[in-house]
Amino acid sequence: MCAANGSSNTVFHNGQQPRAKSSGILSVSRRAKRPGAGGVTVGWQYFVVIVADLVAAATMGSLATFAWHRRDARGARPFAAMMGCGTWWMLTNALYLASPDVPMQLLWRRVMFIGVAAAPVVWLCLALTYAGRIRSCRLTHLIALGLIPLATTLLHWLRDADSRYVEWLVSLNLGHVPPPLYMPYDVWFVVHVAYSYGLMVAGSAFLVHAVVVGRHRLHRAQAVALVVGAVIPLVTDLPMSFGWISLPGFETAPFALTISSLAWAYGLFHFRMFDIVPAAHAAVIANLPDGLIVLDGQGRIAEINPPAARMLGVQPSQAVGEALSHLLPEWPPLKADADANAEAEMTLTRGEGEARRHFGVRVSPVFSRDGQLSGHVMVLRDVTRRVQLEAGVRQRNAQLSALSRVVIELSGELEMDALLRFITEQAVQMVGGVGGGLVLVRPEQESLEWVVTVGMEGSAPPVGRLIRRGEGIVGRVWESGQPVVVDHYAGWPGRYDHLPGPPHDGAAGAVPVRWAGEIVGVLAVAADRGTLSADDLDLLSLFAAHAGIAIHNTGLVNSLRSSEQRYRELADALPDAVFEVDGRGRLTFLNRQGRQMFGYTPTDLERGLHVLRLLVPADRRRVWLSVRTAAADTLSAEYTARRRDGHTFPVWVHCVLRITDGRTSGFLGIAVDITQRKQLEEQLQASLREKETLLREIHHRVKNNLQVISSLLYLQSDAMQDDQARLSLMESQQRVKSLALLHEQIYQSSHLATVDFGSYIEGLIYQLRDSYRVLPGTISLVTQLNHISLDFDTATPCSLIVNELVSNAFKHAFPAHRLAANAVYGPPEIRVAFCSLEDGRYQLMVSDNGVGLPDDLVVERTQSLGLRVVQLLTRQLRGTLHVDGQNGVTFKITFPQRSREETA
Repeated sequence: MCAANGSSNTVFHNGQQPRAKSSGILSVSRRAKRPGAGGVTVGWQYFVVIVADLVAAATMGSLATFAWHRRDARGARPFAAMMGCGTWWMLTNALYLASPDVPMQLLWRRVMFIGVAAAPVVWLCLALTYAGRIRSCRLTHLIALGLIPLATTLLHWLRDADSRYVEWLVSLNLGHVPPPLYMPYDVWFVVHVAYSYGLMVAGSAFLVHAVVVGRHRLHRAQAVALVVGAVIPLVTDLPMSFGWISLPGFETAPFALTISSLAWAYGLFHFRMFDIVPAAHAAVIANLPDGLIVLDGQGRIAEINPPAARMLGVQPSQAVGEALSHLLPEWPPLKADADANAEAEMTLTRGEGEARRHFGVRVSPVFSRDGQLSGHVMVLRDVTRRVQLEAGVRQRNAQLSALSRVVIELSGELEMDALLRFITEQAVQMVGGVGGGLVLVRPEQESLEWVVTVGMEGSAPPVGRLIRRGEGIVGRVWESGQPVVVDHYAGWPGRYDHLPGPPHDGAAGAVPVRWAGEIVGVLAVAADRGTLSADDLDLLSLFAAHAGIAIHNTGLVNSLRSSEQRYRELADALPDAVFEVDGRGRLTFLNRQGRQMFGYTPTDLERGLHVLRLLVPADRRRVWLSVRTAAADTLSAEYTARRRDGHTFPVWVHCVLRITDGRTSGFLGIAVDITQRKQLEEQLQASLREKETLLREIHHRVKNNLQVISSLLYLQSDAMQDDQARLSLMESQQRVKSLALLHEQIYQSSHLATVDFGSYIEGLIYQLRDSYRVLPGTISLVTQLNHISLDFDTATPCSLIVNELVSNAFKHAFPAHRLAANAVYGPPEIRVAFCSLEDGRYQLMVSDNGVGLPDDLVVERTQSLGLRVVQLLTRQLRGTLHVDGQNGVTFKITFPQRSREETA
């Protein structure tokens, strides 16, 4: 293959002609000379070679066309180019061999050498692409690899264009031997042949490596097909290129390439080289919605799909081969975590402002078959939306938590200035703003006074500035009494212009602060985003309502002491005990109702009263441990309180803990005397027990009355002379006894509203056996009963249905001749089953292996009272009745569960 690529840089010095030597596939072509004008005739050897050339060209041309139609698969384009070079070589070689004179031979030889010289470079590109090193096949690399073949081609063309060389070739009179076409043993030939063989061997080595390390048998088989196809012409060409074997007038290249093309065709069609992996492998990775990066053992990118490249802001072709740490500084610690824990996860953030994106990263190590670490796989997913939602949830939780803390803090002891600043800071924090301010109404001056500024001192009026009604955003709120939101405050015509600096360039909002329906101030916040949402405005309004209460309770015009006094008066006015405890557990405040509830005086508090003295000893340790180890900042529970005189009573306590440096430094709380509620609960429990006893008594009396009715029916039937009438009365008696048994089951159960119907059925069928005087062992009773609780309204028709069907079996299923035919029909047997189905319905089944129903009996039109009762009760249950007359008779009733509304 490469011998034909050989060339010569022979220069004719001092008129000395080059020495003719012949070797290689195309190194020397020997043909019989045709007499006159340097013409030659074509011998039979050359005809055979020409035919072989055409066959090889047709085969490789077909493979080139097939690969080009699948050019989107990885490796298909270089393979098509490789087959194209071979086709070019074989066609031009055939024309060269068929040329009638030396000038025509030289023309086709020059054309032929283009495909011959390009083949090794294209082969190396094919091998690199298939071995996963496509980054090495860049255009710049191909140009560099093609410099020596290009130089060889130019030397050939220059030498063949030399008239002295042509004349020398014509002047050679070798008889039947045609003129030599290559001068193979000059210096450049050695360079070019070594270079071409080096490219071929290097490409084959990459494919051999793919065979050795390939994880899938199919990948290895595809690589083997490529290697075999390349080795065949390489092995056959090497001895002839260096003159080790000489076959005058014969060339092995067409035959070798034909065999190689067959090997490649086998790889294409049998192993589906360009239909499935690794081509489809790359396509699947490229079409993944998530980013995927495959790293080798040195942390270099071996494969990256487009989503991952976009996330990292690089081109896939540029990223392959680069160390991931250059593109992702977080890679080293992430790798260490993955190696230590078999998997690692983290969230990356890229970009700023609205372009900021968040990516979830998961890294897993990849181990070779011998357990050695061979690389890593990284999956990247755009989790921006999830992060934004989580941030929104965290912000809302933080806002609500802040609101809860603020409400508690507002009831604490804060100085007026600290309180106003605290309100403003919490308002800004709750909506994620950059600053805010608070103004208070000064009725005597009919204006608003700016009292607090947080975070935007240069863009807000100075503290103490008076603002008239309708002036600026806070004046508009005071004038309208409604919240106001401005998306772009700097461009708002109604903004306040008397500022020490430029106005705020962003969104702004303000809400009224009310007390008892009157506006006592306005709370304003500013944000660096485009707008404040409706949720932010609602939260601010709710917060402002609590702020208004706090401002009122601390006193807008009174000193800190008067505001504290008002707070205590407010606490004293509450109907429940309000208390405050310091870090040592001593009561620092207990309102009037608390002192009356526990029997202590203000003097007792001044002397020092521990809060645990307000509880019974059994609850003290539990309360103190709960306070010390509380995971949240609130604590609610029921305890038993103890008065000073020793009297105990139940209380419900709700505390808000004060946490300082991770430790509980005190807490505020409310204690509610729930004695009346407990007494009411006891009364309700007593009333419930009384009603339950009454209900049991009712069921018991109903059961007794039903037994009386049953006895009367028995006496009446015993006095009847008509057998049919006596039988009817006995059946009615049995129905009454079944209902009596149901009432007995209910009042003996722990739940009067329901009955265990499985247990009831078992008792009923044995009662029926005794009623019909069936001797034990005569008829077997087989039950499959689930313990399912039914309400009384469902159990009543079900009990009558069971009574009718089992009674019918005892009476009619086993006449005397049937009892005597056990050998034919088997032992007499009655089966009763009750269970719940997967769809929530119940199923009741009664069957026997007796004589069955009459052939002419139609259940829907029967005149039998028992079957009519069964049908009517089934409709009452909104169920379905199915009768099967095979091997006796089977009644199967399926009905739905009653809803809670129906039960109620």
